[in-house]
Amino acid sequence: MPIQPEDILSGRCYATANGQVRQVLGSRGADVFYQARTLAMAVGTWGPRKTVSAVNFAATVVGEVACDAVPEPADAEPAPEPEPAADHLAEARAVLGRAAEAADPHDRLAHLYAAAEILVKAIEDQEQALPR
Repeated sequence: MPIQPEDILSGRCYATANGQVRQVLGSRGADVFYQARTLAMAVGTWGPRKTVSAVNFAATVVGEVACDAVPEPADAEPAPEPEPAADHLAEARAVLGRAAEAADPHDRLAHLYAAAEILVKAIEDQEQALPR
């Protein structure tokens, strides 16, 4: 992870690899509330507010930036092929194992949220793979 979940601070902004600037609005438990801006949006304009686990937020940002930073365009490389659902399931199983082993209830909850997000990705990939 480029940053640790406990290093996410309210009011700070972070960049993602796909060209977003995310401003942290706050947190509650293992969740982070944020709003995002893309390259197509004017500085000071933000998209809808979102909530994700701190683990997921930390895993998807590459570092802290100024809130008025202009997002870098995403690489022009073709989008990678979706990972097979089995890979997501193995990843979710590993995260659930860490949740089961966690002594701290906050850590357990963070791992459970991370596993849920991985499973949602597996479901989305599976739905896209269905014949139309």
